[in-house]
Amino acid sequence: MCDQCKDKAKAWLKGTRNVSFWQKQLQRLIASQAFLQVVHTAHAELRVRERSISDSDILEVILHGDVIHVWNGEMLMFGYVKTAPKTYRPLHVVIRLDALSLIVITAYDPRTQAWKWSQDYRRKVCFLNKKHS
Repeated sequence: MCDQCKDKAKAWLKGTRNVSFWQKQLQRLIASQAFLQVVHTAHAELRVRERSISDSDILEVILHGDVIHVWNGEMLMFGYVKTAPKTYRPLHVVIRLDALSLIVITAYDPRTQAWKWSQDYRRKVCFLNKKHS
């Protein structure tokens, strides 16, 4: 790991400290059906179309995935979605909660930049936009 990534990895770890708290908050919110709707930002609408990610895929991760990182009021969630019998696709979904809705910021398959993630796609290990040479 390069020095730049080492420094940013320390900051990343700070965002993993309270994930269990936020996971429980999200589960309570879902169980109580306190939010009225799931809303996509314009960015999310564009990206999910480009990346062939369905609304049901996003909902699957929100309902059954894990919060893996929290920062600035946003949560990065990780889960697998079924694409065929015995075939699953890893998916990251970034969400934010507000009073009446759950807002989807973006969604992506972490395999598209696999070098940035641990083998299980739950921990960011590289913070560069290009693969290390």
